[in-house]
Amino acid sequence: MGSAISTGVKVLAAILLSKIIAEKLGPSGLGLIGQLSSFVSITLLLASGSYQNGIVKFTALYKSDAQLPEFVKPSLKLTGIIAVVSGALLYFLSGFFSNLVFHSQEYIYVFYWLAFTIVLTVLITILMPFLTEYPTLRVLIFSTSAAAYFLLQ
Repeated sequence: MGSAISTGVKVLAAILLSKIIAEKLGPSGLGLIGQLSSFVSITLLLASGSYQNGIVKFTALYKSDAQLPEFVKPSLKLTGIIAVVSGALLYFLSGFFSNLVFHSQEYIYVFYWLAFTIVLTVLITILMPFLTEYPTLRVLIFSTSAAAYFLLQ
């Protein structure tokens, strides 16, 4: 039920945000935002190592098993290394990516910010399956997620 509500809020926020961007920036601005959104999605997929679903499944299957702590440390280490390397590549190649997405060097700072925040975003995304197994943290995770959706979208 919570997932359905979360998805509904995301969809409504995305529709509202698209409408505001379309009115303020016009069709070309909405196209650039769409390109940036696609670029961010692809970058997050590559930076997370593309194995988040496996982590969720393994955590759900072995949450009460002693095998879980042995799995957590290597997965976090691998994810951290991939995320840091992806962030560094994004930072050092930000001029190239700015030209690729926006056809201009004017928005290079967007990729600088993305390079720094991608590491944190990936680590939070990977930590969520492990943290949701602790009931006291569920309220904190829900409230943090709700605040992020309402503030960022």
